[in-house]
Amino acid sequence: LGQVALGGLYAIGGLRVGEAGSTGLLALATGSTIDAASAAIAGGIQLGGGTLAVGGGLILGGQAANGVLAAVSGSVVTAGSVMLASGASAITLDGASSVEIGGNRDGTFTNAVAGAVSIDAGGMLSGQGSVNLGGSVVDDGTIAALGGTLTLGNVSGTGTLAIESGAGLTLGGTVAGGLTIDFT
Repeated sequence: LGQVALGGLYAIGGLRVGEAGSTGLLALATGSTIDAASAAIAGGIQLGGGTLAVGGGLILGGQAANGVLAAVSGSVVTAGSVMLASGASAITLDGASSVEIGGNRDGTFTNAVAGAVSIDAGGMLSGQGSVNLGGSVVDDGTIAALGGTLTLGNVSGTGTLAIESGAGLTLGGTVAGGLTIDFT
């Protein structure tokens, strides 16, 4: 379909934007909500004040396609886990928006921080690409670099930064004490 803009409330089993060899772009308008059990983004999803709630895994990119999640204007993104599946995959957000990974799908995501990507205890962000460069990443769960280089903005929290064999982790800003680094 190419580019699609949505407004309203959508509860769906799975969200797929683009596919191998054919990327797509989904724009979600202010006040709109997509509630999905899982999501795979090959191309991009732009939230301009909307909400994306993914109960299970959110995959950005893969199969030679990049995946970009851009959240602005107070957008809220929640997901059980996030995988950046290609080196140019990215999560970007402004100071009014939040991304929270690992909380409960029933609305009990309690650790969201405006302007930050937050990984809750038990939550996981993994893969390769970039996460909130120039902004904040609050890691109270696990961030794992897999299959390439994962680049993070300013990192704080009490979680684990894992670097898998053959992968790299670039810290693009400040790093607060309290994090564990695991080389596997």
